[in-house]
Formats: sequence, structure tokens, C-alpha cells
Amino acid sequence: MNARAPELQTALSHPQRRNRRFPVELWAVERNGESTYHHRVTNLSVNGMFFQKEVPIPLGTTFRLELALPNGRALRAVGTVVHATSTEDGLGNGVAITSMFEQDRDTLREYLTGVPLH
Repeated sequence: MNARAPELQTALSHPQRRNRRFPVELWAVERNGESTYHHRVTNLSVNGMFFQKEVPIPLGTTFRLELALPNGRALRAVGTVVHATSTEDGLGNGVAITSMFEQDRDTLREYLTGVPLH
């Protein structure tokens, strides 16, 4: 068992930290109709992610996405843009994961146990 698992579990289950984001450097592929876009993901949680990008995606946009993890696994989900903002990560969009197979969510949780909290 990973020594950080209890710390991660607290971050993920504590009501005030439900959407705790972990710093990452990953790529997500958005599939929207016949269009495909690549987005740089700079933080991630089991419930969502932040796309760093100069031109924001319109709020409320829903799309299929694939997230490539460093271990070679690819997770599939449906995401919805919930905000466009400027943060310490730069300009971009907050994307909520609105649908994901439980097996993929478990893989995401497992991956996040190895990501440093800061």
C-alpha cells in the first residue's frame, strides 16, 4: 500500500477538499463532433482538471476526452467546461469530469496517490 494513500484519501474525501487538485504535466485529447483538440493539463483531481490555454473553451461545452497518463494508460471521460479563468497555472479552463467508467476513475485515483501534493 502506498504510504501517501491515507493523505490522498483525506484530500479526496474531506468536504472542503473534495476537488483538491494535484499538479501534473499531462495531455488530454478533446473529441467534439468531428473535431479533435489537444490540451495541456496542469492540475488534476478525480473530479476534474485544468486546461492551460490561451483561447478558452466556451462555458458549458461538453465533450469526450482522453487523458494520457505517464504509465501509458489512457482514461476516457466526458468533461464539461465549468469556468474560464486566469490562475497561477495561467489562462485556461476548469473542466469537470461529468462521466467516467468506474475502472478509469479507480485508475485515476491510483495514479494520484503518486503525485506530490505541492
